[in-house]
Amino acid sequence: MDETCGPVFILSCVRSGSTLLRYVLDTHQNICSPGHLNLGVLCHNLYHAAYLSIGSLSSVKSEKQRDGVAIDEVRRVVYGLMNNYAQGKGKKRWCEKSTDNIDYLDIMEKVFPDGQYVCLYRNCLDVVYSCVNASPLGFMSELAPYVRNRPENFVAAVIEYWLEEKRVRPYI
Repeated sequence: MDETCGPVFILSCVRSGSTLLRYVLDTHQNICSPGHLNLGVLCHNLYHAAYLSIGSLSSVKSEKQRDGVAIDEVRRVVYGLMNNYAQGKGKKRWCEKSTDNIDYLDIMEKVFPDGQYVCLYRNCLDVVYSCVNASPLGFMSELAPYVRNRPENFVAAVIEYWLEEKRVRPYI
């Protein structure tokens, strides 16, 4: 991968249009964008595995060095995986859009210092409408805690979800 153009991460809540944006980006001659890969949680788990394994080797002398070893290993693994994917698609750059990546920004910013972030924001009522239309036989797992709190009113549950996403993550 060209060092001047790192990966792109789409940050959004569910039903915000991230899939459409992913499809549009995937049509670009140099960008590939697979479906949800959950790279944030992968980076989080790989970091802990690397920190507790190779980060604890006797050659690692300080906490800062241990952290650096773990970050470097996560970067090597994830870039290896994703760059192989991009190369297989004949493209130079990759994009990932899992909605839970926002929960792992701390590790992702360390692993991908060259990463770029697209914050996708959609009006609350549009998200509600999309969730209602997408849920005739059930609802997305991200909404479960909100539906549990408001089982009598799905619309109110989705609004609470949207408000919580905006309160906790005002940049999406």
